[in-house]
Amino acid sequence: MPIFDGVTQESIKQEILDAYEGTLDTREGSFVDLLISPLAWELYKAYMDLQAVPSMIYPDETSGLYLDADGARLGIYRRAGTQAEATVTLNGTDGLTVPAGTAFLTEDGREYRLAEDVTLTGGTARGTLRALEEGAAYNTPAGTILRLSSALPGLTGFQAGEAAGGTDVESNQSLYDRINYYRQHPSSSGNVSDYYTWALSVEGVGSAYVIPLRDGPGTVAVLLSGPDGGTVDEGVVSAVKAYIETQRPVGATVSVESCTEQEIAVSAQIKKSADADLEAIKSALTEALSDYLTSVGISGGTLSYNRAAYILLSIPGVEDFAELTLDGGTEPVPLAPGVSAKLGEVTVTEAAS
Repeated sequence: MPIFDGVTQESIKQEILDAYEGTLDTREGSFVDLLISPLAWELYKAYMDLQAVPSMIYPDETSGLYLDADGARLGIYRRAGTQAEATVTLNGTDGLTVPAGTAFLTEDGREYRLAEDVTLTGGTARGTLRALEEGAAYNTPAGTILRLSSALPGLTGFQAGEAAGGTDVESNQSLYDRINYYRQHPSSSGNVSDYYTWALSVEGVGSAYVIPLRDGPGTVAVLLSGPDGGTVDEGVVSAVKAYIETQRPVGATVSVESCTEQEIAVSAQIKKSADADLEAIKSALTEALSDYLTSVGISGGTLSYNRAAYILLSIPGVEDFAELTLDGGTEPVPLAPGVSAKLGEVTVTEAAS
């Protein structure tokens, strides 16, 4: 509840009028009223500005820039986003140089630019496309980048591979969780909390799992997942490894690896309402299950069958289900530490009446 709930310009104005002991007319439009109204408005704005004070003193995920300032005092900074990259094969006139910055587009207008000058030898060459902006929205399947922004004489065609590695700027919730974790798990000369904090400070990391002594005395293993809960590429692994090497205690041998993925198939036979669309139900179920699997993390958890059933029954249009299988069964699915659950094929059919 707002700390000044119920305070309005009119309530402030009325309090001033109630305290007025003069004999002048105070009705609407009078001299006193015209004098007091701007004052009441300015006081009201001041009260509204004071609503931000709790967020400044006690930052949380809604505190915006104050949250960044709070993290900076602890040496924790919002992770920047990263740009997706894709390999492109260029075809055309032998000796043609395609200049860096040449723009390539997807059908819906997402733009990627050639990262370096590329000269065709034997009528072909390979180069790197880099997304114009940061963000996971630029991670696209192979063949999605389809056209040039403008024709380039001598270039007869190209084939773009998968664009990957793009991540969004860290969310307020994620930054708050890292700050909160740091406060609740004090640093202590290279303890588990230190390695966790160091790993999560690197762009492209969504979560981490630390295994002390995994490979013997003096060793530490750090397993990583991306912001989407899945695996990370070698660039992120190398960046985390390099950063930890600058922070770790002397004598520790640190290995950094991506998590592995375990694909989880889901199948459901449902009873739906008459006006519900089966494909819409499947789409909503896929999205909700993906979010749930991501939330389980990589520290070694269990996928709850009952939770999956609850999610299914929460989908609009689903009245009941005759059958639901999670990874082929009707029991909880255990996940080993360092394993990320990835949603596989989702099958939704209508149960026989």
